[in-house]
Amino acid sequence: MIEEYKKEKSTNLTINVQADEINEIREVTLEKNSTRIFKDGKIFSANYLGKVENDDLKKNALENTYGSLEFDYSLNDSVVNQSSFGKKLRDLDVVDLTKDLLSHFQKNLPDFIYSGKVDYNEVDTNLVVSSGIDIKQTESSVEGFLIMKRKGSPNIMDSALGFSIGDGNIDLSNFDNFIDLHKKFDNVVDVKSGRSPVIFVSEKDFLQKFSQSLSPESYHQGSAYYSDKLGEKLFNEKVNLVDVRVDESDGLFNIYDSEGEKLSPELPLIENGVFKNIFYDKNMAKKYKATSTGNGKREFNSSVFPRAYHLDFVAGDKTYKELVASFEKVIVIIMAGGGDTTTNGDYSSPVQVGFVVENGNVVGRTPEITISGNIDQMMGEDFIAISSDKFYPTRSHSFMCHMNIIK
Repeated sequence: MIEEYKKEKSTNLTINVQADEINEIREVTLEKNSTRIFKDGKIFSANYLGKVENDDLKKNALENTYGSLEFDYSLNDSVVNQSSFGKKLRDLDVVDLTKDLLSHFQKNLPDFIYSGKVDYNEVDTNLVVSSGIDIKQTESSVEGFLIMKRKGSPNIMDSALGFSIGDGNIDLSNFDNFIDLHKKFDNVVDVKSGRSPVIFVSEKDFLQKFSQSLSPESYHQGSAYYSDKLGEKLFNEKVNLVDVRVDESDGLFNIYDSEGEKLSPELPLIENGVFKNIFYDKNMAKKYKATSTGNGKREFNSSVFPRAYHLDFVAGDKTYKELVASFEKVIVIIMAGGGDTTTNGDYSSPVQVGFVVENGNVVGRTPEITISGNIDQMMGEDFIAISSDKFYPTRSHSFMCHMNIIK
């Protein structure tokens, strides 16, 4: 019998912003405990929100025979690590960060009303397994978003932005490109239907079909769009997509997965256009005669399942500004949600917030338009480039390709 115990203590400071003002500051401290007992080819599990003795967790797990899972793979041993990531902040530091962020946008884009929230998280995690695992990790990070409503607008929201940082410092100049676009928000530009370069600054819903192909069950059962394509060159050689595990500046601190598997900072998924990897935890790796990729993740009240940490394209050679200045006209996508991808890979989505840039100069906002393209072509013959910089203070590089514009 092997016993696993995971304890997570977290303190979350949330600062809520409503109509340009901080209207609430709330701090919540939680302790989450869980266990998995490996016995007689089965996994028995239990969890508890709050403080609890390990013996009580073990007793509840062994009594939970209805929820037991099959188990026939080996566990890691001799894994001992203690690490700390991020910068710890005082409550006042987080309040000041929020005020600085709000003031920056009110000064540069005064015609909008701002709401949203900023979250500061401190998390202490301890994973102990009797097979020989003892991993302790402390991490601190800040993340947040602002929802923008144009003064006098009938809409609930007219635009939005987000960020995540791990070093406690937010460089407000990283919002300069976003602000430059929104200074032309009121100027709605006539956009004709046809082909155009399009740049996704952050949201990349068109990757949904590819992401589904990263699931080992979907991939090996043949139901994924890219089933049986591992090792093949599918896209432009300059397309590189990774699963990011560690990027301290952006608050990504995953050096071990939930099974004690040591992680590389990045797992290549598309490398020079070649489909390189899908996700495996230990169970799926054993089932499909593969090797764990370290994507075994679980919450305190769930079983382990292979999932992504953070998908992003590898930085290219040109900045966002250089890319949009290299064409006569570019459609910049801030928000494009509610779209869909067919079984043939044809992607289409309405654009909620988009802008027109001509020869590097922001002209104005797009009217209601729809963008469409085929995902194989978007990352293949229609691909243009990946930006070398990030549009927001978060790990996300801009993606540029040719697409169809439908007015």
